Amino acid sequence: MASQHEDVPPDPEDLLNRVERLRPFAGDLVQDQHIVSQVLLKQFTVNDGPSGYRLQDLSLKYPNATPKRRSPRECAKVPHFVKYASRSLEMVWKAVEDHLGAAIIEMHSEDPFNDPAAVLLIKDAIALHYCRSHLVRRVSDIARDKTTLDTRKSLFKTPGLLTDFYFQRTGLLLEGASGLTRAAGLLMAEITEDFRNDGLLRVRIEDIFKAARDFLRRMGLEILRSTSGEFLIGDAPALTIRSDSAAVGPLEGVPLGKANSVFMPLSPTICAAIGPKNLVGKVPQSAVDRLNRIQVKAAAEHVFFRPDSGLDKFARCILAE
Repeated sequence: MASQHEDVPPDPEDLLNRVERLRPFAGDLVQDQHIVSQVLLKQFTVNDGPSGYRLQDLSLKYPNATPKRRSPRECAKVPHFVKYASRSLEMVWKAVEDHLGAAIIEMHSEDPFNDPAAVLLIKDAIALHYCRSHLVRRVSDIARDKTTLDTRKSLFKTPGLLTDFYFQRTGLLLEGASGLTRAAGLLMAEITEDFRNDGLLRVRIEDIFKAARDFLRRMGLEILRSTSGEFLIGDAPALTIRSDSAAVGPLEGVPLGKANSVFMPLSPTICAAIGPKNLVGKVPQSAVDRLNRIQVKAAAEHVFFRPDSGLDKFARCILAE
């Protein structure tokens, strides 16, 4: 599943300009940001009577505790996952999430490919959960120092960029090597600040989403239906995998462009995966267990499942390995 989009380095000047355009909205924030869509989590719930729809939430920090029964609204929330202009980013997600429930229902139908719009929606939802993930967030944090160093080294190779940037910010023209050094210092200060306040993360997450969405739309969609056992879902549900490696996700060196597939559970009975062509397949208990194991291993803090499914015992066994 080769892709080039993650190999193309972002243009620092373009990123900074886009952060600058968002600056008037920097403080317009959504505090509790769901990293797993509520409509997706709802597929793993049961009607708990007066309490409404509930799923079970196993904390990886306290795996031996009884899993809590919670509503989707209470689960997979991260305070200020992105803390810069996050409301505008939530509007990007909303365009997908508003129609996700109907698309998931279509995936349970006899012919899930009868509705091309629903198929695209599921692919877009996989792209959304791939980029709105603690895995991508941690990769970004790890890359921050290296990016800062590499950017500083490259600035003096592009004096035109420094000249234009300095004039844009100060209205002054640069003179000599000392001027370039002064401009580089100003630019690096902005880059450092935009790393710190999540401005660069805000624009990069949207970039990754759009690139992943466009790439996945060109691929096939596989709907895997369990013949035995149930799927659970972790708090990083869209996971990239390779057939020749046990590594999972970008944090372990499997970004989208190097993956053989990316999969995401849609309900206790079906899982979506990206492949070369559209297909509906039945998978046995062993395959369900393998995918569930990957979900548990890749989760940051929580895994979720249908109440009374017994999957808490399965998750504890995996965590004890």
